[in-house]
Amino acid sequence: MTGEGVVLQGVPRGTIDTITFTIGLAPGISFLDLSSLTIVYADAVRTEILTPVAGFRGDPPQGSWGIIAAPNELGNPNMRLDYNEQFTIRINPKAPVVPNQIVTISVKPGEGKPLVFRLIAPSSIGEDVNILTPL
Repeated sequence: MTGEGVVLQGVPRGTIDTITFTIGLAPGISFLDLSSLTIVYADAVRTEILTPVAGFRGDPPQGSWGIIAAPNELGNPNMRLDYNEQFTIRINPKAPVVPNQIVTISVKPGEGKPLVFRLIAPSSIGEDVNILTPL
């Protein structure tokens, strides 16, 4: 599994509420069952296992994750990530991310290695798009 484009939505001069990223398959992997994903959010104070939204698709409430887009999905909407497909996932941790905070997001498939993002929040948070810097 590979990941890219970590974007955060937040409150200007305040905190970040949701984190959005896109995943795809790493070379050599033929498919991935997204219904078996475990997504863990961690910062300096807390670690939480996020629960999927009902049906796995939709904007997540606090403490949850959801698939918000699958622009190149093959066939009818499904939970199978195939070659050349990408799924955009949004997480909504229970506690907001503050400026300069280091966060870790682990996306663990049912089998195989997890995809781990280790990021730092920007020092100034804007309203629409905030890009986390990889560490």
